[in-house]
Amino acid sequence: MLYSKVTHELRITGLPAECFAVVSDFAFWYTWNSNILHVSLDGPFEQGAQGVAIPTLYRITPIRVSSVSENEFIQVDYTIPLGVVRATYEFKSVSLSETKVKVSTEIRSFYGWFIFLYKRARYRENLIQSLEKLQKRLSDLKSNKTN
Repeated sequence: MLYSKVTHELRITGLPAECFAVVSDFAFWYTWNSNILHVSLDGPFEQGAQGVAIPTLYRITPIRVSSVSENEFIQVDYTIPLGVVRATYEFKSVSLSETKVKVSTEIRSFYGWFIFLYKRARYRENLIQSLEKLQKRLSDLKSNKTN
């Protein structure tokens, strides 16, 4: 099986718990994740939870929350026709008010041409946009709490 991975990180103003809360709220992924149009889980957010996602590059696809450590990381697997995509979100405090959010997206497939197309699909740019939108979403949520 062939493998490819794209990673990006950004320092975000907010605590790890606040970042975790936004990322673990799958119903609102479309507000900050540039690669997702819709996500829903069949039950509560927890390790092993399953549901569906509508990514921007594919049609509806099954997902599974494969691993969770509260306020530290979330790992989600997308089963696509030609392989598996795994998205990992890591949250690490770097100061009293900032968190380093690292997003890694990897694909495993038997089809080398599919991995090539995946890498050419501007995935790194989408990760950068997603992290910037995550910062804005977190900022908007904080300002709504104070109003």
